Amino acid sequence: MSRNTKLYVPKDYARIKPELPVIFIGAPVVNANDRQSDAIKIFLERNASAAIVSPREKVIPLFEIQSEKTAGAKYRFEKKSEWERFYVNLALNQSKGCVMFWLEGPKICNIDLPMSDLPGPEDPNKPYAFMTQFHLGHVLAKKASRVVIGSDGTYPEWASLKSRILDLHPTMKIYPTLEEACDAALEKIK
Repeated sequence: MSRNTKLYVPKDYARIKPELPVIFIGAPVVNANDRQSDAIKIFLERNASAAIVSPREKVIPLFEIQSEKTAGAKYRFEKKSEWERFYVNLALNQSKGCVMFWLEGPKICNIDLPMSDLPGPEDPNKPYAFMTQFHLGHVLAKKASRVVIGSDGTYPEWASLKSRILDLHPTMKIYPTLEEACDAALEKIK
């Protein structure tokens, strides 16, 4: 495992050394499988020399890396959205940064309960992964060359979204496994 692998989670703030590339893991958090932790495991197995930024606060396992914090700066960001915007922009503006999206459907709950009793987002009218899709559109419009996208094909309206992405970015490759998307992100930060 690389000693240069650092992990950043909301809403911690830390100064990232300019020579350390940033990989922001964009993936749904609410009602979603914890693919951020899975991606972190892959990056660690590959000895990534990078600042890995996850919007999921409780990633597991952290192995031997610790969340990086700057003393006294924990509350620099009042809202998680400000934190996300800061680190997404940092990844996009670095010459070797990357925003990697993993898009899959919501977590399936095998409990025999009425839908109203199942745990859900703070707003039941909010569509699944709404902010993830918003962030995806934002980064593709801002700097598609620094973006990696992967999907297992179960993301809501995936066929339409994929078609639109490829209409706008015909040379973009979309990866069918999380492992392939992580490997592509590592290639992008070289």
